[in-house]
Amino acid sequence: MIEILPVTRENWEEAMLLSEGDTTFVSVAEGLAAAYVKPWDEALDPYVILYDEKIIGFIYVSYTPMSIDN
Repeated sequence: MIEILPVTRENWEEAMLLSEGDTTFVSVAEGLAAAYVKPWDEALDPYVILYDEKIIGFIYVSYTPMSIDN
């Protein structure tokens, strides 16, 4: 079963292990840093992708809070 769950204090370290293979499109460390430092006018929500309860990927959703654009 595939699940997408938020990055939490319980799973962030396992998510960071994805970067060891360096085959990711989005660096986990950079994604987490941007989500919490917020260097742009965007909000980023980080998520892990699980397959059979094992983290296999990392993504984030980027959006502009209070934007009037549709």
